This record gives sequence, C-alpha cells and structure tokens, in this order.
Amino acid sequence: RNLPLWIGGGWAIDARLGRVTRKHDDIDLTFPGERRGELEAIVEMLGGRVMEELDYGFLAEIGDELLDCEPAWWADEAYEIAEAPQGSCPEAAEGVIAGRPVRCNSWEAIIWDYFYYADEVPPVDWPTKHIESYRLA
Repeated sequence: RNLPLWIGGGWAIDARLGRVTRKHDDIDLTFPGERRGELEAIVEMLGGRVMEELDYGFLAEIGDELLDCEPAWWADEAYEIAEAPQGSCPEAAEGVIAGRPVRCNSWEAIIWDYFYYADEVPPVDWPTKHIESYRLA
C-alpha cells in the first residue's frame, strides 16, 4: 500500500541503536494523519482492530501486539508530528530492526516525547523501562 510509517518510542531507540535494549509492551507508530483510514484497513486486514481513541491518536491491537498510533501531518516538505521538533519523521530509514532498515522518529522527537510525558507523569514516578529508555536516548 506504500503507506509510510515511522517507529516511535522505545522501539525507535532500539532501531536507532541497532539492538533490542529491553522488552516492549507496545509498538509506537507514527502515520500520515490524512491516511488514517488506510492504516485502519491494514490493521483489520491483519486481523486486528482499533481499540480506543486517544487525544493524540488511537490504540489498535493485532493478536497480542498493541499499536500506539499517532498522526503526523504534511508540513511543506515532510511529515511532522504536531508540536515536535522539525524533522520528526525523516524520509530515510534511519534505524534497523532484525536486520531490516526501518523509518523511525528522529532522536529529537524521541526526546521531545519524554519531555511531553514528564509534563503528565513526574519522572520520579516513571517505570524503570522509561527511565532506561530516556537514558539511552
């Protein structure tokens, strides 16, 4: 379907480092916002479903995998996550998972997401996995 997707969160850190650093509870995906219907169709084609609408996107599940999906929007020359630093969704595959090149959110967008998270949950209350991922980023 030629739908560009970007890995975000902990998997983006792992992809950029080229190694798995921890167990992951979900897969954070960034997708072109105007093509949400296409992503939902792919999820359904793979036997999944949209589970919950969120203020920033939606959660979907395919089998035992949870997808945390956030839109990016076209901004002149590239897709960008709203309010994130410019260059949040690079066109090039800048990460590797299981030997396969993948698109992933920029380091700047990954760090920005942790600052956004810190506004909601004080870092002293973060689970260990988020503390470790933040340290790696």
